[in-house]
Amino acid sequence: MKKHKNKIIPFLLLLIIFSFVFPLVADAVGIVPCGRKVDDPTTAGINETDRCTLCHLIIGIQRIITYGRNIVAFVTLVMIVIGGIWYIFSTGNEQRMGTAKNILKTALTGFAIVFLVWITVNYTLYLLSTKADLGIGATSWDQFKCDIAP
Repeated sequence: MKKHKNKIIPFLLLLIIFSFVFPLVADAVGIVPCGRKVDDPTTAGINETDRCTLCHLIIGIQRIITYGRNIVAFVTLVMIVIGGIWYIFSTGNEQRMGTAKNILKTALTGFAIVFLVWITVNYTLYLLSTKADLGIGATSWDQFKCDIAP
């Protein structure tokens, strides 16, 4: 019985953690806001029936990067919680405390690397948006808008 209990508790914890992610799928939008036959009325300010241009490709890349960043932030938060719980339950055991510290250090280092790469790529996309002949406009440093029709 104890063998099954050891498998059920981690499964239930993962189920509870990931249950917060599933409602986000309902709010999902397309990666590239163009080339569709019917415009989605819930996306205000975006006409999804427009033909695709280079601008839409850059917006798609930016959306993929933002999606990946959000996943990494979530995984980092989960790993920090796991590392903290592991540290609390180590009860003075040096090996377990070392494992918990390693989990925390690895999670924060990975998040820092991903965050710096995200800033670099988003800044590069922002520099591309200053080119008037590409038809890309930046409303802020991480929001892009297609200014010209194909």
